[in-house]
Amino acid sequence: MLVSPPPAFVIASGAGTIAVPFWSQGFSLPNDPFVCTAAFSVYMIAANFLYLSRRSYLRQMSKRKLLQIRTSREDCTTFTLYMTTVAVWQLFVFVFPIVETVARMFGKVSFFYSYPNAGGLGFILEPRRAQH
Repeated sequence: MLVSPPPAFVIASGAGTIAVPFWSQGFSLPNDPFVCTAAFSVYMIAANFLYLSRRSYLRQMSKRKLLQIRTSREDCTTFTLYMTTVAVWQLFVFVFPIVETVARMFGKVSFFYSYPNAGGLGFILEPRRAQH
């Protein structure tokens, strides 16, 4: 029986070609929900720490103060809007390591903003020099 090789990412070089397999028979994602949940939890804790560290450095503010700003519910904010804001912030934190890396290549920083009084929230790419 003829078996085709796994898909590969090919890098051309001057002396030849390097093929890096995308797939291997020895690797599979875990089926155990506990392992998946634990891995996701560790990733989100690390991504939150990275986000708060980066923002605290750029804003010259403590990580604790930034966390307090992100997780405090203002009096005028409904519980639904508050939970939506926290959920969307966490969605941004999920992709932050990738987004921030790309933004840095272009001399920018990325961050999440929310204005509960106006019911607004979103993501901003801003020039690095605009930070204080």
